[in-house]
Amino acid sequence: MDTRVNNLLLNLETEIKSFKEKEDERLQSCERRLKKLEDGYDLAVKRPFTSTEISEDCHYKKQLNSYLKKGSANSIEIKSNGFPLTDTLINSIHEQMKKLSPIRKLASVNTISTDCITYISNGDALEAQWVSEDEITNSDAKEHIITTEINTYELYTQPKTTQKVLDDPSINVEKWLIEQAALAFTQLENETFITGDGKNKPHGILQHNTDSTGKQICKITSKEKDKITPADILSLYYGLQREFSVNGTFLMHSTTIQLIRGLKYEQTGHYMFQPGILVGQPDTLMGIPVIECSEMPIIPISDKSTSSTKKYPIIFGDFKRGYQIVDRSEMRVLRDPYSAKPYVSFYITKRVGAKVINPKAFVFLEMKS
Repeated sequence: MDTRVNNLLLNLETEIKSFKEKEDERLQSCERRLKKLEDGYDLAVKRPFTSTEISEDCHYKKQLNSYLKKGSANSIEIKSNGFPLTDTLINSIHEQMKKLSPIRKLASVNTISTDCITYISNGDALEAQWVSEDEITNSDAKEHIITTEINTYELYTQPKTTQKVLDDPSINVEKWLIEQAALAFTQLENETFITGDGKNKPHGILQHNTDSTGKQICKITSKEKDKITPADILSLYYGLQREFSVNGTFLMHSTTIQLIRGLKYEQTGHYMFQPGILVGQPDTLMGIPVIECSEMPIIPISDKSTSSTKKYPIIFGDFKRGYQIVDRSEMRVLRDPYSAKPYVSFYITKRVGAKVINPKAFVFLEMKS
């Protein structure tokens, strides 16, 4: 019996040893394969990138840099209206503009390849209905189609510098040009997106009269002249349909924000306004984001003001569904070393359009006259 047990133990020990040797060998094999993969990855990272796309991008940047600094580009055709910017550079300008523009952050923004576009909406006539498998649907029902045509308009900026600055190899001229163009375009757009009258420029939100169905933006009149009350804010909030207020934002001038900071709920005495404490967190009014816009009207409203837009200091609404911005997918820069000597000017053009596409998405606070 002891001999049999000893033999079993010896066999078990032999099998365990054999299993361990096989596992050790397999583990070493895996480690060798992993080492080869790591070495291959390190080699690939160190190897220069030679793809056609990267090569073409580097070639374009070299040509652009040559044109900006010296006015020459050997292999790219320069038309009378300037040097064409790539989609990458155009997107960089638009990204910079979005950081600077409260309206571009809030509204819907699309890029188009033509000078105008028509947006189609079914309005209130679009409905969903229950239907059984054997029921014939009413395909003859005519839905009310709302069309909104948005034209694009050309704007330009002309930043200037000296040839000495351009010749400095430590200065990134491309980055400088992007920043200058974005800043200038944004300053003009911000004003236009609020008060633009549509004459050789986009339509601003406050200038909206009626859409193709005759609908206007709802306006809530303040209880008092040159003063905003808690009741006014509540009327604004409940004056907007729930489907829009759930994603709503208050837009107003910084001086208006200062005026509403002290508003309190009459029932509880709690402040309606709460400042954003964390970085990137907006101020809120009734828990709804408040965005500052320098182009919004300020209070008190001047009795001598002839502009109809000056009496609306607060906009509340779903900007994403209510206001549409379209950018033309083309931008050019023209170098001009002659017109403003000793400076070198860069004439940059772009096309943009904008319009209210759903007036029900907004409500204005109109100050009592």
